[in-house]
Amino acid sequence: MKAYKTSQTAALEAMRVELETSNKSQLEIDEQITSEIATLKEQNSELTERRKDLWREDTKLDSLVSRAADELKSYERALASMMDKDTGQGLRAVDSIAERYKLDGVYGPLYRLFEVVDPKFNIAVELTAGNRY
Repeated sequence: MKAYKTSQTAALEAMRVELETSNKSQLEIDEQITSEIATLKEQNSELTERRKDLWREDTKLDSLVSRAADELKSYERALASMMDKDTGQGLRAVDSIAERYKLDGVYGPLYRLFEVVDPKFNIAVELTAGNRY
C-alpha cells in the first residue's frame, strides 16, 4: 500500500509539474497573441487613417476637376458669344462628329492647338486667325 501511495504521489507530482509547464506555455502564448492583437489594431488604425486621407484627397481632386470643368464651360460660352452663330455651330458640329466617330487626326479648331504665352503677341495671333477664335 505504501508503494502504491508513493507511486500515486510521484504520478501526481509529475502531473502537477506538467500542468505548471503547460500553464506557463499557455501564458506565453496568451502574451504573444495579446501583443499581435495590439500590433494588428495599430496597423488597422493607421490604415483606416490612410484611407480617410485618401478619401479626403479624392474628394478634393473631384472638386477641382468639377470646378475646372465648370470654368471650361464658362470660357466656352464666353468664346461662343464672341463669334457669329454659324461659326459657333460649325465648331460644335466638328467636335460632335469627331467625338461620335472617334476620328483620329481631328484636334479641333486652331485656337485650341496652341496657347499665346506672351500677351504682346495676342494682336498678331488674332490678325493671323482672322480675328476669330
